[in-house]
Amino acid sequence: EGLSRGMDELLRVSPLGDAIHPPSCSLAIREAVEEIERLRAEIERLRTEKDQLREIDRLFSGRAYPELADEVAAELGIPITPTSAYDFANGEIFIRFEESVRGSDAFVLQSHSAPVNKQIMEQLIMVDALKRASAKRITVVLPFYGYARQDKKHRGREPISARLMADLFKTAGADRLMCDIVTGK
Repeated sequence: EGLSRGMDELLRVSPLGDAIHPPSCSLAIREAVEEIERLRAEIERLRTEKDQLREIDRLFSGRAYPELADEVAAELGIPITPTSAYDFANGEIFIRFEESVRGSDAFVLQSHSAPVNKQIMEQLIMVDALKRASAKRITVVLPFYGYARQDKKHRGREPISARLMADLFKTAGADRLMCDIVTGK
């Protein structure tokens, strides 16, 4: 009886039968509804972020140094994305990713060890394939930056090959280059 009388005091009924809440109750309800809406928006944001995280940090490895790629993948706790790579009889390189890369944040790891030109070309082809497959962002990871020693002109008629390398990766579709440049000059 006391509970129902307390409810009657909180809620008054209009002549049309609609509940009329006292101002303090209306404010509390409005704040509760706003909090519920805020929580719903936060849950939706987290769901979206979780879906995006599924495609972030995809690691792709060239054939130059697979052991390094395995160690990096183990350290990051992510698998290397399966890739088909082989050479045609005439020496041309073929690359195909075995999974969809659409919307992914791709990291392409390739050391530029001997034969340097072949490793560079393979990585350029991987970057181009990722761009054409609609990867969201492509980061080229270079543990060793081929042609880094040629970073300026010492005399006339010499190339700046390190700059050419950066331009080639940009043209292929890379958004960023990550490397540790150490040269013995």
